[in-house]
Amino acid sequence: MIVQVYADNVLAYDSRLNDYALLTLQVTKTLNKAGTATITIPPGHPAYNWFSQYRTIVTIYRGGALYFRGRALIVQDDYYKQRTVTCEGEFCFLRDSVIRPYLYQDSPANVFKSLIQTHNEQMETVKQFSVGEITVTDANNYIRLESETAEQTADVVSKLLERVGGYIVITGNQDGSRTINWLAETGCSSNQVIEFGSNLLDFARDAGNDDIITAIIPYGA
Repeated sequence: MIVQVYADNVLAYDSRLNDYALLTLQVTKTLNKAGTATITIPPGHPAYNWFSQYRTIVTIYRGGALYFRGRALIVQDDYYKQRTVTCEGEFCFLRDSVIRPYLYQDSPANVFKSLIQTHNEQMETVKQFSVGEITVTDANNYIRLESETAEQTADVVSKLLERVGGYIVITGNQDGSRTINWLAETGCSSNQVIEFGSNLLDFARDAGNDDIITAIIPYGA
């Protein structure tokens, strides 16, 4: 499968090109969090100096499909001048905007739309999202959120998820813009069969005894 990495839309790695070889490339994706990507670049690589902390937008494609999008977060060099770029996923853009002391009393969907609108008003185009599908429902179709202090938009969105549930799924559009969806179900499943010794290399069960109580002795008057 062809894998490609772009730094601000400029090709930084292509699995078919020896001149663009990387030492490591690892992506970790998580639900309702930013996820991470780690790229280790050897000295002399064409893209060695292309990654700037908090500025460079990094996109990773697998088989022509977008697999990761985010920004360079930390750039580190080791003794051998191998450069490791740690990236955080685009959900982290919601940490760059602030919701000032607020009081929301509305349906969860309307609160979510308002949060994203406030985020977009503070961000450059590359960090903005359009609101897409919202399938999460609430029995009362009403929620109250408030804070006397300013909070990052990501933290307020997390409050919504804790109260109502659902999953944040970010998708792309043909014009390159990004859409943020709030779904009751992700709609994603895998038909892969798990077989020990094939794609399951190890399995263990740990029955800890830290919580076992053999006797309870009360103290007091």
